[in-house]
Amino acid sequence: MNATNKVAPQLIVTPENLLVGTVTAYNTAGRFVVLDFPVGRMPATDQVLFIYRQGLKVGEVKVGAQRLDHMTVADLITGEARKGDEVRDK
Repeated sequence: MNATNKVAPQLIVTPENLLVGTVTAYNTAGRFVVLDFPVGRMPATDQVLFIYRQGLKVGEVKVGAQRLDHMTVADLITGEARKGDEVRDK
């Protein structure tokens, strides 16, 4: 087989299915956060999520049962959180 008969490899594109939200509030005394997620993409109760700031992991939260529309409350397990931090499941 010469160079002109090579077959180009087929590319497979897989959409990323990460659960991504935003910290909208943090209560330092109670060590809990309020999280905002896109409509229809809410985390499960008791799911552990990770908090990132500027690409660096800064904390972990455990989602509670309190929900309202696209908002939910989670307890801070480790680290810290600030308004505007990103929260995701990986």
